[in-house]
Amino acid sequence: MGRNAFRKGVPVESIFIMSRFVNLEFGDESEGQSQPKEKALVKDEAYYFNEARAAFQSGNFEQALRLYSKVLEFNPQNAVAWTGQVRM
Repeated sequence: MGRNAFRKGVPVESIFIMSRFVNLEFGDESEGQSQPKEKALVKDEAYYFNEARAAFQSGNFEQALRLYSKVLEFNPQNAVAWTGQVRM
């Protein structure tokens, strides 16, 4: 291919030039210190339910009772949370 050859309507030179800019970072991150972005923690029924189960399994029954109550604030129809409260 010659220097001015086209590939799908784009000059070959521009494909190579643009590929150099793929890893550029903009924003507050310092150079060389890119950190993966963390997902925002959503505290909903599922979150409190998993926390309650973890507290129960580790033997922290008072905390589990509070967490099952939080689950019921989100969904008063959750039979497993009611049962969890009774068990605590």
